[in-house]
Amino acid sequence: MNIRNIIIGCGLLVMVAMALYPPWNYQDENGSNQAMGYNFLWKPPARSNDAKADIFGLKIKIDGPDTKANSIDMSKLLFQEVIALAIVAGLVFLVRLTPQRT
Repeated sequence: MNIRNIIIGCGLLVMVAMALYPPWNYQDENGSNQAMGYNFLWKPPARSNDAKADIFGLKIKIDGPDTKANSIDMSKLLFQEVIALAIVAGLVFLVRLTPQRT
């Protein structure tokens, strides 16, 4: 197995991992997007909307509904995949330029 195949295999592995662990967005009814971070493809991230207050020593905690990511940030994911592809292609090109030792 030569080094070029190892580079391509590792690059593909990284790209598949990025696709399985994508960046998520929450898009509300007004159409504005809010980044929700990264999580596995089958389990979108959720953020709890809890409110806490301390008024004159009286502690109040209000449990709000959870905000769950409802879309994958495809532009960010595509950008990451293109950068990974460019790095792999650059490494393969550099390996091809180096003289082979026999």
